[in-house]
Amino acid sequence: MLRIKQLLVDLYGCKADLNDDKFLVNILEKAAVKAGSTVVDQLVYKFHPVGVSVFLILAETHISIQTWPEHGYAAVDIFICGEGKFRDAARMFWILEAHGHRNVRLLDGGLPAWKAEGGQVGPPPEIQNSSSFLS
Repeated sequence: MLRIKQLLVDLYGCKADLNDDKFLVNILEKAAVKAGSTVVDQLVYKFHPVGVSVFLILAETHISIQTWPEHGYAAVDIFICGEGKFRDAARMFWILEAHGHRNVRLLDGGLPAWKAEGGQVGPPPEIQNSSSFLS
């Protein structure tokens, strides 16, 4: 059976150098290999004065990260399709550890599963200087 899964991750308080595009490409490439995926192409864009977007096109769809180093924030999108691939793709949580996060859990089943496990639903945590996202 074809399985399609998406993992969206908001990373707050990142300690890694989120403006280092080579580091970010390396992390995503390692994650793709761990998932048993094939990297077909990559796109890297560095923003001025800071920030990076990395997009890896996989034979099984894509992995991307967008960073806001000035806020210690990164957004990761892991979208994998293929027979049984997501179990391996879920192991990509180690990406989070590379950004200084140690308390990481993965939950399959989306929002209903999150609520069933007692997860809270509400606004995201406050980000320092969040008003500059709009400027």
